[in-house]
Amino acid sequence: MFGRKKKVILTDEEKRIIFYALNDFRTELLNEGRYVDVINEAMGKVKTKMKADRYVLGAIINALVKRREKINVENNDTSMIDDLILRLLKIHETLK
Repeated sequence: MFGRKKKVILTDEEKRIIFYALNDFRTELLNEGRYVDVINEAMGKVKTKMKADRYVLGAIINALVKRREKINVENNDTSMIDDLILRLLKIHETLK
C-alpha cells in the first residue's frame, strides 16, 4: 500500500534554508559512513509545492534541527527555522 503524502507549500527562503540544512546533514552522514538515500530523495523533492511523505518530512525536520543547533551555538537568530520546524512537525503529525 502506498504511504500518505501531504502537500507542503514553501517560500523561496524556506526552500533555501531546507536545502542547505539537508546538504549539511548529508555531509555529516557521509562523514560517519551512514546511508544518505532518504536525504538525497528529500533534496530532490524540495520545491515550492512539494508532496512529501512522513519519511521525507522526518529527514527535513532532522536536518533543520541540526542546522538550528549550529546556528544557536553561534548565538544567531533561529526564529525562521523554529517557525519552519513547527509548521513541518504539524504536517508530519497528520501523516502518522
